[in-house]
Amino acid sequence: MAQPSETVFELPRRCARGNPPRIKFEKDTLASLQIPPQDIVSPERLMRSLYQDRGMSQAEIGRMLRVQGQTVNRWLIRLGISLRNQADSVSLAATEYEVSPCVASPLERAYLLGLRAGDLHAQIHGRRVRVSVGTTDPGMASLFESTFSKYGRVRRYPKYNDVSGYHWCCYVDLHHTFGFLLKKPRTVPNWVLHDETLFFAFLAGYFDAEGCISFDLRNGNKAVRCVVNSCDLHILRRVSSRLKGMGFNLNFRLVSEAGTHGLNSDFWGIRLGRREQVVRFLDRLELRHPEKVTKANLVRFLAANDWKASWSEAKTVRVAIKQEVFRFRGEAEQQLAEKSLPRPN
Repeated sequence: MAQPSETVFELPRRCARGNPPRIKFEKDTLASLQIPPQDIVSPERLMRSLYQDRGMSQAEIGRMLRVQGQTVNRWLIRLGISLRNQADSVSLAATEYEVSPCVASPLERAYLLGLRAGDLHAQIHGRRVRVSVGTTDPGMASLFESTFSKYGRVRRYPKYNDVSGYHWCCYVDLHHTFGFLLKKPRTVPNWVLHDETLFFAFLAGYFDAEGCISFDLRNGNKAVRCVVNSCDLHILRRVSSRLKGMGFNLNFRLVSEAGTHGLNSDFWGIRLGRREQVVRFLDRLELRHPEKVTKANLVRFLAANDWKASWSEAKTVRVAIKQEVFRFRGEAEQQLAEKSLPRPN
């Protein structure tokens, strides 16, 4: 029977003052992490290789070695390796990951602002603009990737909280010319509102984030609706007014009051329920969210055929979407479980 690989070195979580730090791993484990043999001859060489030569962050090293970032920080200090300051980290990130300036057209900017008004978060990160989203929806993760991958490197990591459960956080560091995304829109900008094409581009982004195409599958009630619910009263009020001016017959109402269902603000909603108006509405939106694109195409298919005879397609789509969300959450749970495994002996 094959003998286990020789232990390379060991660093306990606590060591007496003055004792040299030790890190314990197996050669095969380190080799599987694609660490060259010449970089594992000592704890100091390993940390210098990862932290200084490769420019990895403490968090990235922690994920690689399955320990907390704070643990890596203690190792570096004990080994006498100088820690990078924030300016050094930002400069390193700028050279490691190329980003492209924003050359988006007014149409694209309007869409991005609509998306930002919905699910996206944005903040200054060094010299970059970091845009992120937390989601349980694989369609939103795919939309985020397709939207921003041409401007920077999109990354994601699994998380858990009591509200969303297991989910993914997607983020990208963008060129400073994306600074227009830093401020979350509280209403539809005037330059967007008064141009019909730009208005529907903004609304497409907002609908991709906050909207829903729902099918009522109850017996004898073959209905389809487009719904947008959120706490963004000023956005929904302007959207409602603009759509009514175009002849859409919609319902704009207060869905839930602040203080109910854990809400800090009133929850408002717009609903379109007439089939021909739903089709007309979707034809004006250039949606990008994969799930919503699939549903919009299904609505058009149903409108061109017998609604009742073709209704089984809606059930098939609903089941497929639920299965994808379940798979997506499961992947986040699995990766978090793997990260919490004990360190190799």
